[in-house]
Amino acid sequence: MRTTAARSLALVALLAACGEPPAVSLQESPIVGGQIAPDGYLPAVGALVAYSWGQVMPFCTGTLVSDQLVISAAHCVKAIGSEIPSGTPIGFFYGQSVKASGASSKILPIASWQAHPSYKGGNPPATLSNWYDIAYLKLAKPTTIAPIKLIRPTELGLLKYGVDLLIAGYGLTSAQNQSSSGTKYYAKTTLASVGQSELLLGGKGKPQTCSGDSGGPTLLDAGKGSEDWRLVGVTSRGDQYCMLESVDTRVDPFLSWIHSAGTIPCGSGLSPDCDSAPAPTPPTPPTPTPPTPTPTPPTPTPPTPTPPSTPTPAPTKGLGEACTQSSDCASALCAEADGARFCSELCDPAAGCGSGMQCLPAGADRFACAPPSAEASFDGETLGSGCALGAAPAAPTAAVLLLLALALPLARRRR
Repeated sequence: MRTTAARSLALVALLAACGEPPAVSLQESPIVGGQIAPDGYLPAVGALVAYSWGQVMPFCTGTLVSDQLVISAAHCVKAIGSEIPSGTPIGFFYGQSVKASGASSKILPIASWQAHPSYKGGNPPATLSNWYDIAYLKLAKPTTIAPIKLIRPTELGLLKYGVDLLIAGYGLTSAQNQSSSGTKYYAKTTLASVGQSELLLGGKGKPQTCSGDSGGPTLLDAGKGSEDWRLVGVTSRGDQYCMLESVDTRVDPFLSWIHSAGTIPCGSGLSPDCDSAPAPTPPTPPTPTPPTPTPTPPTPTPPTPTPPSTPTPAPTKGLGEACTQSSDCASALCAEADGARFCSELCDPAAGCGSGMQCLPAGADRFACAPPSAEASFDGETLGSGCALGAAPAAPTAAVLLLLALALPLARRRR
């Protein structure tokens, strides 16, 4: 989400100069390194838009998971009523590009929205955390667009390091081109790390989400090539220039909360919370059978003891030991320097590190422990913050729309 005091000051100045209420205009941004989605591809992935006086301005991305429920990021809906003035109509745009002719005819009005109650906002965490950056929005009326299924608890074994994932959104295709938003893009990336309630995606040189992709989906193909998509993550944040990596909120820890919205009916195949309840089977009348001789009782067979399952050991790797993901390390931080990955932890340059490690720069105002053989600083692949926007709708005019379009790129980036 982009927030800046300059935006509010400029808005006041514009109101004083024009003497009439302005309309909202948001310019957010698509997938870096991706490609334009063909018309009709991933129809359940749409843009969250503010629309007024014939203008359609995207500010985030969302995913239909039922005929009336859209999943997005908490910081996106928190922007409604703050960055987006109260009373501005909000909708779900399901077309390919908001810049296309007749785009306003492909907007489904949104009636209500709800951020996760544990989401507190503020500065985004620099590492995988429990930030609760997830929200749902309800359409005013049901739609016939085919939704995307939520991942099921029985499918969590598919979330492994290096697995292929699909990302999609209407955000910037380049962090340097603030006008490159509003068109649906998609790209393949990989899973870099799995946290308790978040995912780390991609890496240097791989496609990335960027501003305006916030709230958009990360999809996993449960059909192994058949595009039987499951929603596994919601775009949350990433580095400022959309070049290194991005962080998603995992969907599976919040399945019960999503289901509490009450718009995913049992029997639809979309709801993990009630898929396991089998439909009742009508009784079958007994079939008469002729009498048979009394069988010889079977010889009892003693049960075979089942060995107790071995609990999964807690991460034990110490500082400097090789790792592939943060869950390998006792410190919960797997860093990379000079092409090697090792267990690390944040440090104070004045205090240094133990275990023969050295405290090296690791991004803006952060330092982390590294082996003595490492270069003078890390590769720069540290988590930053991302961008996008994050409740109830008097229709403003076109001037605020243009104003927010100019002010929006000035803030620190959440997706």
